[in-house]
Amino acid sequence: MAGIYYSPPRDLAVDSRPEPAPLSLAFENDDSVSGHQPIAHIDPLEALTGIPLNREAIDALGRRRVDRDDQWHPIVDFDAIFIPDAPKKAGLVIPQLAYYDIRDVYLLGTNLWNSQTLLDMSGDYMKSTLVVDGFFADSQQETIKAFVNEFKHAYDRTPGIIEAAAYDSTMMVFQVMRQTATDSRREIKQALLQIDDFDGVSGRTGFAPNGEAHKTLHLLRIEQGRFVEATPASAAPTVDGSVQP
Repeated sequence: MAGIYYSPPRDLAVDSRPEPAPLSLAFENDDSVSGHQPIAHIDPLEALTGIPLNREAIDALGRRRVDRDDQWHPIVDFDAIFIPDAPKKAGLVIPQLAYYDIRDVYLLGTNLWNSQTLLDMSGDYMKSTLVVDGFFADSQQETIKAFVNEFKHAYDRTPGIIEAAAYDSTMMVFQVMRQTATDSRREIKQALLQIDDFDGVSGRTGFAPNGEAHKTLHLLRIEQGRFVEATPASAAPTVDGSVQP
């Protein structure tokens, strides 16, 4: 993805590779047996290429030596990476990007990333991260804070997206029933399809003619080791983790 590779040297290409060097024999003195015993000694790289190799020179060709002008630098010709995977897998991928010096890019994730597990695994490498979610329990919006507090009081736990969607669905049905004052399921269905601006705890909701829901999602970023809502003015964090004004 970042082009961290080089083509093999011409003298190591398959079509130009010389025949392996013949096995050479050295002699060592063996006290247990009279005379000298032949012992095979050959460099495996020399056997592969057929070229006498200077191992000290090869070992000196370190990949990350600062005095070399031919280091393997990543080719970062993209602005963002979308990793649609679970926290434990994404937490293994993200530090690898930093290891290969792929740092000046945005990380985009799904609502699965809204997880403390991911922050614990890779939070130090996620300064430029944007995540979407259908519900954010730590939102500072008053309606969401009230819903979360009442839910915790009733059930002694924090609600998730399923509870938020169920709550909004119920409230939309109640709203339509009050407005239509009917017991006809067909009329209630038609009234629900007319909703286009219901402001619920799971975001603003409306419906297409085919019944598909249109929702405004929460956009999250990471600030001081935790997820926070990204307002339109702060939805584009810089690559160093700061926020554009």
